[in-house]
Amino acid sequence: AEYAVDLGFGGIIVSSRTSESAEKFAAFAKSKGWAKVSIESYAAATARADVIVCCTPSTEPLVPSVKSGALVVALGADGPGKRELGPAVLRGDVKLLVDSRKQCEAFGEAFYRPEGLPTEELGEHKWAGAPPRATPETVIVCDLTGIATQDVAIACA
Repeated sequence: AEYAVDLGFGGIIVSSRTSESAEKFAAFAKSKGWAKVSIESYAAATARADVIVCCTPSTEPLVPSVKSGALVVALGADGPGKRELGPAVLRGDVKLLVDSRKQCEAFGEAFYRPEGLPTEELGEHKWAGAPPRATPETVIVCDLTGIATQDVAIACA
């Protein structure tokens, strides 16, 4: 996006595998109006962030764990062998939403989920009148591998 929208967040925490990439993205965020931008390690950032967006081509987990009640949007594990989330992220009180059950269970973050953790397609989720979380501590993980029709709809929006 070429703009930042104030959603009431306290700021943006940038984490990257290289300091050069982190500094570049932090400068970009500041240029788009985000006043509070900091650079931290993955472990430090994800331990305190309410919303985590992962969009990397990583083949090894970068996010070791998250705090209770966090929302995690994982976009990078969109092909075989890619992975951004450590095993602890998908353990405990977790709701795992996926864009395509077939794709996510074959090669998304859902491929690495513990036995017994169900996946729920975004189109199946009961949004109207139902709370998205079982409790305020429930971690919501959105595993998005990319669906062509969704990509087209987003591009046209």
